[in-house]
Amino acid sequence: MSPLPRHFPPPLETSDLEELIHGIFTDVGAARTVPPEWLIEGLIPTGIVFIGGPPKSRKSAVAATIATMVAQYPAEVFPEHLRKVDRTGRVVIFSAEASAGEIRYTIEKGMGIKLKDDRSILVVDDPWQWRLDDPEALVRLFRWLDVIDPVLLIIDPLRDFHSVEEKDDGEMNRLLRPIQQWAKKKKACAMVVHHTAKKQGGDSSHFKASEMRGTGAIFGIADGVVMVTPKKDGSFYFEVTVKRGESWEGAINLNLWRTSESSLTKRRARSTSESAASSLSNMAKKVLKAYRGGARSTEDARKWCRTSKTKVVEANKELREAKLVRLVKDPQGRTRIQPTVKRAAAA
Repeated sequence: MSPLPRHFPPPLETSDLEELIHGIFTDVGAARTVPPEWLIEGLIPTGIVFIGGPPKSRKSAVAATIATMVAQYPAEVFPEHLRKVDRTGRVVIFSAEASAGEIRYTIEKGMGIKLKDDRSILVVDDPWQWRLDDPEALVRLFRWLDVIDPVLLIIDPLRDFHSVEEKDDGEMNRLLRPIQQWAKKKKACAMVVHHTAKKQGGDSSHFKASEMRGTGAIFGIADGVVMVTPKKDGSFYFEVTVKRGESWEGAINLNLWRTSESSLTKRRARSTSESAASSLSNMAKKVLKAYRGGARSTEDARKWCRTSKTKVVEANKELREAKLVRLVKDPQGRTRIQPTVKRAAAA
């Protein structure tokens, strides 16, 4: 038999099991239980986490939401059961797709959160000077992280911070291991936004972790993967896979851009109203103008237009069919006629 390599310890001079176990092996039944550690319970564990999905799936907005939560802002974007933050602290963002000002706009206008100048969320000014596959840049990064001591590091998107072949297992492992090790050591999270490969043909199923661009090494190294797929009804399908903890999937609504969406709905309603008004008969246009000017009944409109009651009744029917007026009750219980959209002008 060939001798053991020099780095092997010398054989133990014992046949006692307890002596052999002590300091070398641990009985699992005697080990201290170590539960998974989370930044956001059930969603974002510590370690390296990927946010994946197709273009325009709000991946960056999801990452920004998580940033605000970790920085202790009252973000209400996720459903209530996904808002339990276990670790809070500073956030550092490397974004090749948005400046600090653009990220601020997304947070303040899209989430309704007023940010403070308190050093809680820091965005690198020139991301193009820093890359994961540049040893000198990596050294600078870890020096910065030692000083800033963030709980969350965001890299968005991965493809803009390296030039290695993403289908090469070894290259991707070497690229990502340093930031994973940093995150594990600090009980922090390195969050990487990454795109998916294209679906084949007319496949409309939700995206899975295995569909992220590149090699399976990305999925293999991940402590967590959050796949985001937009749905036609405006919700988003989340597939959350975690290495230690319960994985889950399902559709959720993101409370983003509600004010803007409300304004858009109003603008569309006005546009529809104006289009409908343009196709009315001349008498219906006059009666609609009367209601928008303050008339509240058929008799009011008759006096306003100086016409017969029969013509106003016919015009009312036309306006109701076009959904330009509606019947309401006033405080005295009387039926009144009210325009549905006041702003649009009748000719």
